Amino acid sequence: MKLKNRILALVLSVVCVMPLAACGERGSGSDLNRPTDNTKTQLNVFTFGDGEFATRWLKKARDRFEAEYAETKFEPGKKGVQINIDPQKLSGTDLQIRIPSSNDDIFFGERMFYNDYVKAGLCLDITDIVTEQKLPGEEKTIADKMTESQQKFFTVDEKIYGVPHYSGGMGIAYNVDFFDDNALYFKKDWKDTPEDPFTSRTASDVSEGPDGKPGTYDDGLPVTYEEFYVLCDYIADNITSAKPLLWNGVVYDEYLTDLMFFMYADYEGADQFDLSYTMDGTLKHAVKSISDGNVELKEPFEIEPTTNGYEVYKQAGKYYATEFMSTIIQNSDWYDKTCFSRNYSHLEAQKNFLLTEEYGGYTDYAMLIDGNWWESECDATITNMVQKYGDKASKYTRNFGWMPLPRPDYITHKEQKYTMCDDMLSFAFIKSTIDPSKIFAAKTFLQFVNTDISLIEYTETTNTPKALLYEIPDKSKLSNYGRSFMTLRENSDIVFAYNGADIYCNNAASFGIYTWQTQVDGTVYKNPIEPLRNGASVKDVFDGIVKNGETLWNNMIK
Repeated sequence: MKLKNRILALVLSVVCVMPLAACGERGSGSDLNRPTDNTKTQLNVFTFGDGEFATRWLKKARDRFEAEYAETKFEPGKKGVQINIDPQKLSGTDLQIRIPSSNDDIFFGERMFYNDYVKAGLCLDITDIVTEQKLPGEEKTIADKMTESQQKFFTVDEKIYGVPHYSGGMGIAYNVDFFDDNALYFKKDWKDTPEDPFTSRTASDVSEGPDGKPGTYDDGLPVTYEEFYVLCDYIADNITSAKPLLWNGVVYDEYLTDLMFFMYADYEGADQFDLSYTMDGTLKHAVKSISDGNVELKEPFEIEPTTNGYEVYKQAGKYYATEFMSTIIQNSDWYDKTCFSRNYSHLEAQKNFLLTEEYGGYTDYAMLIDGNWWESECDATITNMVQKYGDKASKYTRNFGWMPLPRPDYITHKEQKYTMCDDMLSFAFIKSTIDPSKIFAAKTFLQFVNTDISLIEYTETTNTPKALLYEIPDKSKLSNYGRSFMTLRENSDIVFAYNGADIYCNNAASFGIYTWQTQVDGTVYKNPIEPLRNGASVKDVFDGIVKNGETLWNNMIK
């Protein structure tokens, strides 16, 4: 795969997607002020973010690594290694331009365009430890834990400069305790009694849920958009002091668009989703026409990047995701107005989701639109609640789950496997200008954090997955939410918001979230949320997405 010059404005590159701290603000978990032991090899390690999610897993791995290699001479005259963690909210181009002057040696980041970093000469060649050397104590290499698509993507001119890091994306967390207490699970034939559609999860008349199998993790959960709307209406109309939905207001447009992106991926399925990055294959869900909300699809046809790749922007999954979000926005009794306040942060939303009436809150929120990292991110709130209310407030006692996303009425999870997307663009690499005397130590640490022991420890610590192939044989150390998320993941196809195809690698900044830009009544919006809030029709917003996509395609290097 050859890298070509790309005519793309740097302003399109992703920067700090979640502006919760100033870009470049050093995290409170930094230990660059840790006393330096100059008898040991010094490694400075950058990690994106702040707080427990960014640093706790890394500190555990650091402590084990320092102990295990205490007698190893990584460079002349020194024995052992000291790893100093440097958490910062830097990503994308902001991070890219600071790497040459950074004191950090190893980087664990997100929202980074891998090929741009490689082309800029910022990443050390680590092909040997990825494809050739087996991991410590294992019979596998790091490459063995990567999908075929990942291996292709991370290989540039037959060399590898980075490895996948964490896996994340937007979805819907739900309060299982709230659902249980209020018996909010659909009956098998709920349409026969629409005034009384729900039952308990353990009842004999509970529906099979999205996977179409009885007695599994998703029994009674909404399968279709219609069922999701019925659920929200029922909560809003019948449960005192309760709201169906909650989300972060500071970056509501990005959070809600990200949810649309994941609903689109799930609707399209793995093969059709990948087609939106390769533009090469049989397109099955291209919209032919829309009339009164009814969608007519074209017959399947072949596309390829240089002639008609723009057809991917007509995929029906984008229309249906837009329709879903429009319905949510229009039903203002389903959420608080603070969800559209730029002063309402992700931490406040998470806290309010946790603080039900039982724990001193004013409202019981049934569902939270957030990233899969939400529980780890609000660890401080959970810790304070446990101190005040005891173990009953613990994440190992309270029950939260990750909800399979609903689909349009005519397509069910039974007909197509659930598809989970990872859009974090997260990878780890060693800086190319690292002191040569520290390369061996840096490579050894990068291997160490990708052993099964470290991957499992990461998931047990964060209750989220790494973007690699590994199993969690014992989920007892996970929170109830963590078990729910990992169970759903194990029963899903996993797709990534990147691809090794030349059309993607040469135009990475024009893919992903940028394909949701829309043109409505002559105005270009960076995502569909504002025009939907302003009353634009689903068709007009979708048509604008298609038009914007064609513009993106026309400007691509092919």
